[in-house]
Amino acid sequence: MIVAAVVLGAALTVTRAAATPALDGEAGWAGASASTLDWDFTHGRPAPEKTSVRVMIDDRYLYVRFEAEQHEPIVATQTVDDVGQGSDDDVHISLWPAGANGFEYQFDANPRGTHYQSSTENTTYAPTWTSVGRVRPGGYNVTMRLPLNALRGDGHATWAAQFTRLVKSAGETDEWSHATGQNSTDTFAFAGRLDGLGAAVKAARTTPRIGLYGLAEAGTPATGGSTSRTGADVSLPLTQSSSLVATIHPDFSNVEIDQQTIAPTAFRRQYTEVRPFFAQGANFYDYSNCYGCPGALELYTPAIPTPRSGYQLEGKQGLFTLGALDAVGDARVDDAESIAYANRDHTLVSNYTRVSSAQSTLHDLVDYGFLGYTDHKRWAAYLEGGVERGSLVTDVRKSQRFNGGIAYNTKDDFWSVSAEEVGPQFSPVDGFVAVNDIGGYSAQGSHTFRWSSGAIESLAPSFYVERYAGSDGFGTNLFDASLGLSLFLRDKLSVGANVGSSFYRLPGDPVLHADNQQGLRIDYKYQTAAQSTLLWNTGRFGDGTLDAWQRQLGFRVWRRATVSLLAYDTDWRGDGGARQKQWLDRASVSFDLGPRASLVAGVRTIIGTAPPFPFAQTYAKMTNLSFGLSTRRAHDDFYLVYGDASAVVTRPALTLKLVHYIGAEKGT
Repeated sequence: MIVAAVVLGAALTVTRAAATPALDGEAGWAGASASTLDWDFTHGRPAPEKTSVRVMIDDRYLYVRFEAEQHEPIVATQTVDDVGQGSDDDVHISLWPAGANGFEYQFDANPRGTHYQSSTENTTYAPTWTSVGRVRPGGYNVTMRLPLNALRGDGHATWAAQFTRLVKSAGETDEWSHATGQNSTDTFAFAGRLDGLGAAVKAARTTPRIGLYGLAEAGTPATGGSTSRTGADVSLPLTQSSSLVATIHPDFSNVEIDQQTIAPTAFRRQYTEVRPFFAQGANFYDYSNCYGCPGALELYTPAIPTPRSGYQLEGKQGLFTLGALDAVGDARVDDAESIAYANRDHTLVSNYTRVSSAQSTLHDLVDYGFLGYTDHKRWAAYLEGGVERGSLVTDVRKSQRFNGGIAYNTKDDFWSVSAEEVGPQFSPVDGFVAVNDIGGYSAQGSHTFRWSSGAIESLAPSFYVERYAGSDGFGTNLFDASLGLSLFLRDKLSVGANVGSSFYRLPGDPVLHADNQQGLRIDYKYQTAAQSTLLWNTGRFGDGTLDAWQRQLGFRVWRRATVSLLAYDTDWRGDGGARQKQWLDRASVSFDLGPRASLVAGVRTIIGTAPPFPFAQTYAKMTNLSFGLSTRRAHDDFYLVYGDASAVVTRPALTLKLVHYIGAEKGT
């Protein structure tokens, strides 16, 4: 039972509302259950400023009201929901309606009331909920109304919960439930409990969801011409905590994040999955861990082309988490199955995953296992391994990988050692391997010094070292050793510096080539909408010397527009006199049209020749222009898109897309 699992002293019996409480004012809140966020987790001390929280419930909603005192400058730049999370001051509630082995839900809002939500149930979790924020003399208030039917519980009237507040300018995180020695805030191990949620048991009923879309596209012959199509995404609850998910004729035409980069690297680049069908099930498969080593993923869905149809079974049953995926494409079928076990306090987690790809010319099968331990305070360890079989493997002894590690992890420290071996033929078709044919170790350490007052907020020195050897008889093929230092000032300025050496050798190549990039980074308003950055790296790269500069400027215009400018260039000078330069210039502007509507436009140009490592690169000149207008309502999404922000060059097509959700809302 949840009550037995959460015994940390922080507990609150939720008051039942006699009438609907006001979202902007005091009416109806007089009898609400109340508590305070008394502990500054960041600095390990009592919270210097008061944060009160009041909670009520009725048959449909959970109501939460934060009242925060704040004498530091209030940071509240974002005005569009779900855009720029982490940029501002923030209050949030985390909920575990079914305890440690159920889903976690988190609802955040800044002092303006701009809000965000997330859930381990679905990475596209997006129910309609309300938040109202008001800045007042000496602080601000935020009131939330959370729909109970968007939360999946296990029938108990006691839920695990945590209330948290972030003070951006002070680098401070205050919390409600606290335990001595905890190393994180929003985790079940340190949550408190909310009692008296009988109304939630009745309201938290799972509901089927059907998302119907219609799309019209005007394009040039190069894009396939003008077209129109329809499709559907379906989610059918099987139990209170599991669902069958399907996509039929899926469409991924929305404006996506621009992930193009020219940052020099000797290894394969890894990208974030943005396609809804694959993104929503990501939490059910990715148990891979690595303390500093290059690592690998048995299931890396960006490697799977967009299917004609797809099906997933996902959910939790008791102490087990289950996932199964089937993506049917042109002349290929990609499958994944996963089962994980976690004990009640989540100190022990294990997982088995199998991934296969059946294509007309090949068949690939990967088995993967993971075992992890943590005491949630100081120590953590893991072991994992995978083996690949199929038409691309000639010797199964060369198509395996193993790694394991142990870490000492507190709120201010992370020290770890790990060992890894990846065979030369381990390269799953549906997976990701940064580099294979390596065997060796890595170690790293960092400590953060914090100050609760004065100009300096924190200072963090760190080190990292790794050394691996290949199986081709030429010895070391990957080596890194570096020292770093990060300084954060209270005026939103941060400085980082690193020095060290890095080398990599391609399989069969007897020469160990330098991959050294060391330098200095200065950020202003880091991780905000108005972030500005100056970065300079220099060092040996391949058979020459490389200088790389990044200049980024972000600022607000007319209160509702954010402009971001980026210039990144590389200048490589070879030992034989050759010289190769490359530039990436990016400009974007976003207009906040309302809490659920925005317009984003961007242009990106890449010109020049990338530095060789060790092979020569070709000259390229590529420009991409795109824009997108999007708006959301409870059961409707609207998109008007030109181009594709993630494409290398401009995709000359204009797309209009409408989505209507029948039953439950998006991602629920």
